[in-house]
Amino acid sequence: AMLIYSLWALAFLGIWGHAAGGFPAGNLALLAIGLLAMVAAYLLLGAAMVASSANLRSALRSVGIYTAPAFAYVGQTFPLIAMPTAAKIWAAILPLTWWLRLQSEQGLMDAPLATSLRPLLVLCGFALLSAPLAVLALRRIARQPQRWGAR
Repeated sequence: AMLIYSLWALAFLGIWGHAAGGFPAGNLALLAIGLLAMVAAYLLLGAAMVASSANLRSALRSVGIYTAPAFAYVGQTFPLIAMPTAAKIWAAILPLTWWLRLQSEQGLMDAPLATSLRPLLVLCGFALLSAPLAVLALRRIARQPQRWGAR
């Protein structure tokens, strides 16, 4: 899944750049790394949620609750600066928020690399923190033969 989604994401980045005519204004490598970090973060967060619940229906419900409000809270449809604190916190726990910040900084504004390191590091942090959670949860399930093959 990581390979397929990464290829699609990078293809979209290239198509978007071509359509924008001269994109990105900033560092393309930083954008690509950030995009791959976001894909990894979401895949690993999903794996952690599925493995933690050991139930596909519960996991899908949890993932839906987590991601459904993304477009409202990531700062694209409504500015983050004007959101209440609870919405800002929700935005901060969504990798998409950080990717869009990186995309705006590097894709549109040519922000200094030091400015864009924070969203990149947060994206990498999501992936790095989700990986051990997913592994621990999968190990727990693997020790329960009654869960093998269950949905």
